[in-house]
Amino acid sequence: MSRISYSEEEDYPGQFNLWQANCQRSIAGKQGQAVLRELEAALVALPNRRLQSHIVACDGDVCAVGAFLLMRKAKEVGSVDEAQRQLEAEMGSEEDQCDIETDELGIEAGMPRLVAWKLVELNDIHFDYKWDAQANKCVEITPEERYDRILAWVRSKLKSEAA
Repeated sequence: MSRISYSEEEDYPGQFNLWQANCQRSIAGKQGQAVLRELEAALVALPNRRLQSHIVACDGDVCAVGAFLLMRKAKEVGSVDEAQRQLEAEMGSEEDQCDIETDELGIEAGMPRLVAWKLVELNDIHFDYKWDAQANKCVEITPEERYDRILAWVRSKLKSEAA
């Protein structure tokens, strides 16, 4: 499954840290902040307060980038339900979505490249598991927990409009 271009190998020492620092600068920039505000509104407007990993849109659910795309499409067609139907038709089946580079969809929709990449990283990798102290192991988070974590992350990165 390849939703983002990711490699654990560095071409030079510190490359990963430099990439993460550039992501933070992009998130903090004017365009990044505008996209995060739009994403926050999109997440809050979702009819189902849940986010899936490794899909864009399927069976009424979306990922974080999918929420952004869904609300942009809903503005065009005038209905979230119709936008969901159209987005799911464009994306194809869940199996078809395995080869989609989700960050590229976000970029095409106007997200800065590193903001889109970071969002996919969080949605599909970082927020996939949590530590269950009772079971003493990692367990998958629910789509509702993923939604809460992504929304909290977006809100934590937003600067006040006066700043």
